[in-house]
Amino acid sequence: MDDSEFLRILSIEKKFKDKFVQPTINSSKRQILTDSNKNDYVFDYQLGSAGNMVITIELVDAKQKWQTRLPNSLLVRVDINSPAHMDENGNLSRNHIHMFYPSGTKVYDISNFDENLYKDLSPFAVLIDFFKQNNIVLSNNEFIQGVI
Repeated sequence: MDDSEFLRILSIEKKFKDKFVQPTINSSKRQILTDSNKNDYVFDYQLGSAGNMVITIELVDAKQKWQTRLPNSLLVRVDINSPAHMDENGNLSRNHIHMFYPSGTKVYDISNFDENLYKDLSPFAVLIDFFKQNNIVLSNNEFIQGVI
């Protein structure tokens, strides 16, 4: 997989195989997503009472021939109120995003990542933006409520 294929994987619409489970404070959950190419993904979140939040999406059991030789591949991780990391410009940030490109991992300060995403760092807003970024959709009768 090269970087353009990685970005294509992120752009493919993904849906939960089972009903989406709403995050609550002091909870963690792993759920399986799938796309039209029958690739599976793990959506994982951890939400703490101190406002810390980690959300990841990982590609698993890929059906496309070019991926069958690869182990599970972490694609994106968002960290809110986490230990600081150096971003691409050498700055430290507690709120950051990891993009696990095949050419190498890049860490971005979340406020500089995308002008349309991650401007509100409440758990509810971060979750909605993560879904937008990774093209995760809910079924017609599901919706995201404010995180409680």
